[in-house]
Amino acid sequence: MSGFKDITNQRYGILTVEKPAFSDKNHKWHWLCKCDCGNTCIVDGRYLRKGKKLSCGCVRVVNENGRIITRKGRTGQSRKGIPNPKNLIHGFGKTRLATTRNNMMQRCYNPKHKSYPQYGGRGITVCDEWINNLPSFYEWAVASGYKDNLTIDRIDNNGNYCPENCKWSTSIEQGNNQRTNRHITYQGKTLTPTQWGRELKIAVHLIRNRIFKLGWTVEKTFLTPAREKKIIDERKVLKFNNCIKSIKQWSDELNIPLATIKTRVRKGLSDEECLNSSYKKRK
Repeated sequence: MSGFKDITNQRYGILTVEKPAFSDKNHKWHWLCKCDCGNTCIVDGRYLRKGKKLSCGCVRVVNENGRIITRKGRTGQSRKGIPNPKNLIHGFGKTRLATTRNNMMQRCYNPKHKSYPQYGGRGITVCDEWINNLPSFYEWAVASGYKDNLTIDRIDNNGNYCPENCKWSTSIEQGNNQRTNRHITYQGKTLTPTQWGRELKIAVHLIRNRIFKLGWTVEKTFLTPAREKKIIDERKVLKFNNCIKSIKQWSDELNIPLATIKTRVRKGLSDEECLNSSYKKRK
């Protein structure tokens, strides 16, 4: 690990560093710390070493004598006595992982969210452990291979968000695991049209059109080569009466519409046929 300095078990103010949490996009390490008040927080290693972060947030200042002045009643709970998740792991709320968790909660519990009908509307929920215990979700994410280019994915699309049914996947893997995907079985192997297209190097739209619109069999779809594209004649100059000129010049000289000559060229007509003056511009 380039630039990695292990500060596990070191003390900073009333924080004890437990273990490395993650490395951000700038390759700066953040650490999981335990506060003397009992709370857990994730802190940028630079803030710890520079003395900018000395507690989970339960302290206000450190006076000139190094004495820590605490805030009264700061126990990680709201005024109503309900645990406030934002106070359980300070520094976690601004990370991409926190955004992932928040989006997961919105899809399952916010009826105004655009994706609610496909999640909460179908009865998909988040396990109590991840709702009430932020460190639990964070520790599972790190242990299961979380990276900034991965997204949370349910193994069973009809199951809930929980450690047993979730994994981290790429966008391609997510697309292959969608509930609305159609699957094609060929030679004992079942894949989506997109996966078959990549494997057999066949255009995906060609597979879909042949099977789902034209009703072709799978064997015929995969074994029939795609029709070759017609080669378009792109002649820029034409020879007529032993003279070679551009299409535009012949159009002006023979008073034949430019579009007409180009159309004849695309049809593959000879130079003389392209410049046949039997079709003239209308005055």
